[in-house]
Amino acid sequence: MSGSYLVSSPNLFFLLLLILVQRSSSQSCTNTDTRECLGRFNYCSGSSRLGSTCVDSNCRCTSYYYDYCTCLPTVGGCHIAYNADNAVGSPSHRGSIQTTYSCDVREIGNSEVHVVGIYEGSRQSSFRYHPVGEVNVKLVVSGESSLPLVLVIVAYEPINWRVEVPSGVTVDRVLLGGYYVANSAASGSSISAFEKLPYPTVPYGYGTGGNTVELLKYLYRRFGGVASFSGCYRATDWTLRIDRGNYNNTLTTPLSFTTRPTLPRFTRRPTSQFDTPASVSVNIPGIAISLSVLAVMICCVIGTWISYSTRKRKTVATSRASRPVPPRTSPTAQTTVQEDGCTVTATSLPPNYDGSEQIHIIEPPPYVVFKAPAVTQEAPPPYQE
Repeated sequence: MSGSYLVSSPNLFFLLLLILVQRSSSQSCTNTDTRECLGRFNYCSGSSRLGSTCVDSNCRCTSYYYDYCTCLPTVGGCHIAYNADNAVGSPSHRGSIQTTYSCDVREIGNSEVHVVGIYEGSRQSSFRYHPVGEVNVKLVVSGESSLPLVLVIVAYEPINWRVEVPSGVTVDRVLLGGYYVANSAASGSSISAFEKLPYPTVPYGYGTGGNTVELLKYLYRRFGGVASFSGCYRATDWTLRIDRGNYNNTLTTPLSFTTRPTLPRFTRRPTSQFDTPASVSVNIPGIAISLSVLAVMICCVIGTWISYSTRKRKTVATSRASRPVPPRTSPTAQTTVQEDGCTVTATSLPPNYDGSEQIHIIEPPPYVVFKAPAVTQEAPPPYQE
């Protein structure tokens, strides 16, 4: 009975697992910038990439390079936030203000890099229909700096980017990327060089969609830092307010993403330097209990399956044994009947096991010869004129 009860109540195992997750994670989150669990079964999207799970009716993420509370990308010092007040970029779509995912980290290496990412521009796409959209990017620059100014613009759909640079400012390089980067283009004055980033070597990302983490890691490896990131799903106009020379941190040694720390499954990964994490506590008793419960569940399922198979075989064997077998029959008598000049042999069989009469088997003679009467035909009368 206990095994059947555990098998018929799988929610017990997930309840214990949820308690372990809550106990092992000491990170406290506010109600702001969080995603609520969806539906009756507390669904959280992105479980494979983000490691998301439902804790206290809110989604929490335990994967590398994602914030535990907001499930937004976190690479280096770039902690992407939702509609942040200090966002560098302001997007709009045909005059309507859009939701922004941004970080204003002001970390620089050998260049000052600002990133703009979207999914589509002025043209709405659909299945197997990907028109080329238009997006305007206006730079509002203040301050001065001797570092090269680099603008990175990425999108999923093909986009014609038009970059407006104020007088007296030079953009040293514009990097163009995206899924349909081959059909995209960029133009603008006071831009020294344009470069297309190959896909999928360099992915696109706009904060939540695409692969923003891999995009930021590529830029950190190449330039040593990212000054700002701004992204949204759809936009036709962007305004970037860049304050040059106002930097929070100058990275003399670029971050390395070749190795990742070894972290337990149900612990919050560090948010500062991912390659040199702080001390992480491992909940050994909780993990042991969860493994024990999982082993009991597997044993109950296997036992129930074996019991069901045994009962099924016994039922089939019983039904076959109780089925009556008709006796073997043999001819008992043969009679010869003369009818219309033909000889017919009839073989009588004993009755069936239920008392009904069996059908007589009639053996016809090998052949019957019929003689047709002779037909005489008179000759026609002679022809007369």
